[in-house]
Amino acid sequence: MSIIDKLKVAIIGATGYTGLDLTYILTKHPKVKIVNLCATKNLGKNISFFDKRIKKRLPKISSIKKVKWSNLDLVFLSLP
Repeated sequence: MSIIDKLKVAIIGATGYTGLDLTYILTKHPKVKIVNLCATKNLGKNISFFDKRIKKRLPKISSIKKVKWSNLDLVFLSLP
């Protein structure tokens, strides 16, 4: 990975309390690209439905089964 590349990140458990805060913080980071936001409920919704602070356009909530693991640099688990 070169210096100008962004880390491709997935957040598993993105709609929970910690997942939402993590998503919000990572949207502000210049070297991070959020590729997947996963949850077990509310599939297909925008993350801004759960947290109005998140203004950046991000992928919709999807199932963990849709993640292409080989395309990721980092995975955050925010599970109960």
